[in-house]
Amino acid sequence: MFSTTKHYQLHHVNWEKPAKDESLEHYVLKLSKQIKHTENLVLIGVSFCGMVTLALNELFSVKKTILISSIKNEKEKPAILASGWIKKLYPIFVPYFIKTFPSLCYWHFGAQTKEEKQLLRKLIRKANGYYLKWSVGKILEWEYNKPLHNVYHIHGNADRIFTINNINDPIIIKG
Repeated sequence: MFSTTKHYQLHHVNWEKPAKDESLEHYVLKLSKQIKHTENLVLIGVSFCGMVTLALNELFSVKKTILISSIKNEKEKPAILASGWIKKLYPIFVPYFIKTFPSLCYWHFGAQTKEEKQLLRKLIRKANGYYLKWSVGKILEWEYNKPLHNVYHIHGNADRIFTINNINDPIIIKG
């Protein structure tokens, strides 16, 4: 499925702090300015970045889009993330609990070993509270139901954020 005969250059898109009340569409346009080489473009996104990658996919002629532990459309979103009470409470609780009690995140992110837990704590400490609140809000309000072309979806059978039972046609890996 994936060819290793061609040479690709890896370019990271740097996340920027979103402006107050910035829409996901506007944020994606801002990120798209970092993409300079569009010939044979392959986009790869993990989790929320996979959702951003789908929006970037609409702006460029993309050869392949690879989603890892993400969702392709609104129907793949877990029911709890679509519930009204979560949408009302997340602005208050999500950034506070994630930053104050990172150990509560171990189970959700599958951190089991001492090293994985240390890495997750480090990532959470470095995370901007506003960005956490903004990105979770964008996941909750995300409504994407557009046709997909050349999208490959890799998903773990034990993913706890975007559970496998809602995912259509993924390439399933253990974990």
